[in-house]
Amino acid sequence: MESIDTVAAEDERIYTTPVEEEEEEVEYLEETFNNYEEEYSDQHLEFVYEAFDIARVLERLQLGELIADRTVSTLLNADLREGDTVVQDILETSDGTFDIYKLVDEYDNELAYFYFESDVISTIEIVHPGGVPDAMIRPGLTFEQLHKTYENPVAYGSEIEARVFVQEDGVSFRMDTSYGVYEPIDLEDDIEILYIQF
Repeated sequence: MESIDTVAAEDERIYTTPVEEEEEEVEYLEETFNNYEEEYSDQHLEFVYEAFDIARVLERLQLGELIADRTVSTLLNADLREGDTVVQDILETSDGTFDIYKLVDEYDNELAYFYFESDVISTIEIVHPGGVPDAMIRPGLTFEQLHKTYENPVAYGSEIEARVFVQEDGVSFRMDTSYGVYEPIDLEDDIEILYIQF
């Protein structure tokens, strides 16, 4: 037969109330949060823009057919987004005068320029942020943001109008600065992208 002391010891259990359990859980969560905060307090999250994707940009503008058939006739026959239009224009630069087509949105923003020879589109320039998906690198963003998107972008000067470009994956980013020698140059972080050509 068990002694009374043994039975009493076996029945001594710790009982907690629902309020005490909730307080313990809150303490645990606070401790976990404080540990996390200490570990990551010197780090901050920052948005990194996606790399420029020619196919996605053209699809966004409903010009995806230009991927396979880069002709003026394809451009002029494209089923554009509502409010967008293609207009012929003349662009004058210090390089000369060029016949181009422009893609203009419903707010009269010029989104893109299309340079052509005969029926072949030789160069497309995205000149407005509205021509690119929001999460993608685009005109108006800075060299700092470009540097976060691409691992090691290098800017080069040019003898042609002293333009400065960064070349990445078949895409040229024209930067808003000048340097008249074709050699790598350092850019300030706040130099903006003027346009993107491919």
